[in-house]
Amino acid sequence: GNKRIAVPLHKGFTCVVGPNGSGKSNLFDAISFVLGRMSAKSMRAGSIADLVFAGTEKHKPAEYADVSIFFDNEDGSFPIDKKEVIISRKVDKSGKGVYRVNNKRETRSYVVDLLNSVGLTPDGYNMIAQGDITRFIKMSSFERRAIIEEISGIQEFDEKKEKGLRELQKAEENIARVDLVVKEVASQLNRLENEKNDALRYQYLRDEIAKDKGKLIYGELDECTSQRLELEESIADKQETIERLNAEAEDLHEKIAEYEERSKEIESEIEEKREDEYLALSREVARLSSQLDTLNARKEMKSSSLQSARSKIEQLSDTHASNESQIAGMNAEIKRLQEELSELDAEIGEKERTYASLIDSLEETSNKFFEYKEEADGMEDHIAGLKDQEYSLRNNLTSLNERESATAERIESLQNDLADLGIDEIESELAETQRTLEEKQHERTRLDVGRLRERERELSSHLDAIERKLIALRNAITELQSQMGKKQESRDVQGRNKSATDEVLRLMETGEVEGIIGKVSDLGTTSKEYAVALEVAAGARMKDIVVEDSDVARSCISILKKKKLGRVTFIPLAEISPRFTPERYSGNLEREGAIDFAINLVSFKEEHRKAFEFVFSNTLIIRDIDVSRSMSRQRMVTLDGDIIEASGIMTGGYWRPRRYLESFETKEDEEELARLMGEKENFEKQRTSLREDLASLREEIENASQADARLSAEIAAARKSAGELERSLGSKRSRNQAIETSLAKARESLEDIRGRMSSHEEELATVEEQLREARERKDALDAKVEEYRSESVERSQKLADELAKKRHEREELVSSIYSLESQRDTLAARNASISDEIASLSSDAEGLETELSSLEDEIGTAELDLENKRDEESALSSVLQDIKEQRDTLRTTLSATRDRREKVMGRSAKAEADIKALEVKKEGLDEQIRELEEESASFERPKEVVEDLKELRFKIGRMEKEKEELEPINMRAIEEYDEVESRYLLLSSKRDKLLEEKTSILRFIDEVETKKRDVFMQAFDVVSKNFTEIFDQLSPQGEGNLVLEDDEDPFGGGLFIEARPAGKELVRTESMSGGEKALTALAFVFAIQQYKPAPFYILDEIDAHLDDDNVRKVSELIKHSCESSQFIVVTHRDAMMARADRLFGTSLQKDKISRIVSVELEQVAELGDMQRYGVAEV
Repeated sequence: GNKRIAVPLHKGFTCVVGPNGSGKSNLFDAISFVLGRMSAKSMRAGSIADLVFAGTEKHKPAEYADVSIFFDNEDGSFPIDKKEVIISRKVDKSGKGVYRVNNKRETRSYVVDLLNSVGLTPDGYNMIAQGDITRFIKMSSFERRAIIEEISGIQEFDEKKEKGLRELQKAEENIARVDLVVKEVASQLNRLENEKNDALRYQYLRDEIAKDKGKLIYGELDECTSQRLELEESIADKQETIERLNAEAEDLHEKIAEYEERSKEIESEIEEKREDEYLALSREVARLSSQLDTLNARKEMKSSSLQSARSKIEQLSDTHASNESQIAGMNAEIKRLQEELSELDAEIGEKERTYASLIDSLEETSNKFFEYKEEADGMEDHIAGLKDQEYSLRNNLTSLNERESATAERIESLQNDLADLGIDEIESELAETQRTLEEKQHERTRLDVGRLRERERELSSHLDAIERKLIALRNAITELQSQMGKKQESRDVQGRNKSATDEVLRLMETGEVEGIIGKVSDLGTTSKEYAVALEVAAGARMKDIVVEDSDVARSCISILKKKKLGRVTFIPLAEISPRFTPERYSGNLEREGAIDFAINLVSFKEEHRKAFEFVFSNTLIIRDIDVSRSMSRQRMVTLDGDIIEASGIMTGGYWRPRRYLESFETKEDEEELARLMGEKENFEKQRTSLREDLASLREEIENASQADARLSAEIAAARKSAGELERSLGSKRSRNQAIETSLAKARESLEDIRGRMSSHEEELATVEEQLREARERKDALDAKVEEYRSESVERSQKLADELAKKRHEREELVSSIYSLESQRDTLAARNASISDEIASLSSDAEGLETELSSLEDEIGTAELDLENKRDEESALSSVLQDIKEQRDTLRTTLSATRDRREKVMGRSAKAEADIKALEVKKEGLDEQIRELEEESASFERPKEVVEDLKELRFKIGRMEKEKEELEPINMRAIEEYDEVESRYLLLSSKRDKLLEEKTSILRFIDEVETKKRDVFMQAFDVVSKNFTEIFDQLSPQGEGNLVLEDDEDPFGGGLFIEARPAGKELVRTESMSGGEKALTALAFVFAIQQYKPAPFYILDEIDAHLDDDNVRKVSELIKHSCESSQFIVVTHRDAMMARADRLFGTSLQKDKISRIVSVELEQVAELGDMQRYGVAEV
């Protein structure tokens, strides 16, 4: 209410008692509230504002709720210099609240921290709400472990570990920063060491290359002169071959003209033969065949319909006979049951008269019994009447259900008849026939042999024109390929390591070694404008082979060694490290005259980029050598082939085309060649298509006359078939209309039956409800009858029971008769429907038999006429076949002759192309010889002859490649190397010290973790021992244990409770009864209490699931434990109250406000046995 009350909670064991709903748990809620609990639901309220008194009829609502709790702080447990600590919490109707400590306003967090200092929390294990004792069983194993962590006080170790981790993070960040600097310096040191070694190697290579080039030039000059003589001999042989092939082609052309003239004569003869008699016979045969097919199709359709009708008549007749048999059996059974009913009615009448006489003879004292008995009997009769009504309704429903099924079957049968009529199929067939007729007529109008022959002459003329164009295209392609092949032929003559490179390319083409990508010069294309500059920029690397990885290169090298074919340089994409750094030379690119980096002027696949970056590196293409004056140091190549190295070395002068052995294909030539090849392919496709069209056209001309005759006969047959289908469709539509009328009536009847069924079902539900009420009244009257039963009444009751039994037998007989009559009527109605359907099907079958007989006569006549016409056609066809065989033989010969002429012309064209290619090779050799003679002027002829030019080329190329790879050279690298090395050693020493600091921190963290585990395990061992002992006290001869999920890593798993109540197997707590769970949970709570007692415990009806014996044990345990803690227990149990030091009793007054009084049990011991709620006596 609105009053403030004080509840003095002294040391020891206090019980709060009272009836249900009297407000016992209000004390628990009040303490929870003042300790800072935030969940209104856990305090049985919808919100915190709901805790404020809402008022009653006699008491006005309160403005606020205010709770204060007083703690004795004599021992200084609270960190406050006061002997008494008062914590208050107040909340108003709006839900706003305030906390105070010793009348000073504080925050909730301050209050919670203050309570934590003495081991109290708003939701701690020392406060167990009503029905919440099993929370310690249901909570997760990790939550249970957390309780042990809390009481063991390991939080300080977590704080130390967190501090250590922060220091570890700082140390690792310092190490990372030093590592970055060390890595950078180490990289710089490695680079300088390499540059120092490269400078020394560069000078040696430059001298060696100059000496070996003179030997190579004289060796190549001798080799080219020898190859030129061989080419001149090959050209002369090819010219003789061309003259011979041209003469052979002219002879074949004359033979083709002769064969074509003979073919035209035979075609004319065939046309004359088949114009008259053969075409007329063909038309007649086609007409008769079509007519016969139509008649057979109609016969098959009629036969199928007749068979279906007969099968359905037979099925319906069997059903009709079976139904008649069932009806006869039902009539006999109904008659027998009616006779049995008459006998039973006579027996019931006799017993009723005897029962009435017995009732009259009873004395007046039994009037009350008989009044109830009479009313009970009357109710029995009423129940019997209701049952009769129920049986009648159920029988009517059964009859209606069967009629519904019969009607539904009739509807389904009519729908099947509609489907069997096949009107859609006939309409579809008629539409198809009409469509076919139109197509045949249209096709016949398209036949025009004269037009086809004119088309044949046009195609022949077009084919000759294409042949001439193909010859011209072949010559143009050969010329362009010869021009593009000069560079390649030069490679064949002069290319170093030719056999070795060719072998690697062969391995790639055959797939013997997977992972070979191709030669550098074959992987890119460029424009003619940049071709010379890029050849010079790439140099000897143009012939290098690009592979996927070093394993592929090793496989190829092994094969070259085994076959002794020479040496090849490989570029493995997976391992190479390109040195393309455009940002370093971006300044040069922006100057006037700079074109672009060499790599950007080549087109290649993106997956090959690393190879081209390796080949060209940072080479810049510029307009001319004067542009380099304003450039900073970088490798540059001019458009006309001059080279400016990064070291300052320059190579230049007059550039002779094709100076290098390899170059990129130019896009212009490739595009022109692709265009010519595409045009040639297109004309070849046209030629093939024309030849196929010409052959098809000739076959079409041959069959045109026969097709006209066939179409004429098919058109006549289609017109006749369409007429018959139209007549059949009219008949089917009439039958369809009659069936649809019957179907509509059947559906109307089905709806009526379903409506009546719905009405009967509602009526039946009403009767069933009345019957239920009557039976309840009858049971009540029977109970009254039993109260006034006597010996005479017993006799009358026995007779009444016999009467009731007989009446029940009569009810069952009547029900059976109703059911049989309903089934009989349903079968009779179904048989009438079946008879009508049989009559209709029989009429249809007779009509089908008549139509079938007529069709068989027509088919016989048509087959005889067709056989005669086919004999005549066969004789004439034999004569035409002989002429056609002559024509086909001539055509085959003509085709073979044309193919032979084409092959001869192809060989001639190839020989001409070979001559041009050889001449290109010869020109290339002449050019090379001139270049080599000019170059040899700078060298003296060596005294010894070079035996292996390939090996010498490889040696020079390898040294040039190595020399280029070394560029640019840093000559100051030696001095810079010593300076960077000193700095690297200093940084390495600093890093070692930081690593030692990190190791020290890690050791500290490990020590904290070890101490934390030891403290936890000490607490766990004590609590586990306490639990085992307390469980043994609560369940003698039982067994209980606390088990860690992981003994090695207790913080990695949870804490499980294993318990074996007396007389049971060891089980997990989840499978225990409610009482066993409560005992186990209490054992866990008191095990913790013994290890680290809380200042007080408040337990709300923890004994609800316990029997009296277990309540007594728990009360003894509380009594023992209250020496170290204060216990407040809300209970209904006498055994618990008996052990308490004092009681608080609660009661709910008429004004709906709880009252509370207290009793010291020692003061009322003389009162004897206390009442269930002894507070009332106080």
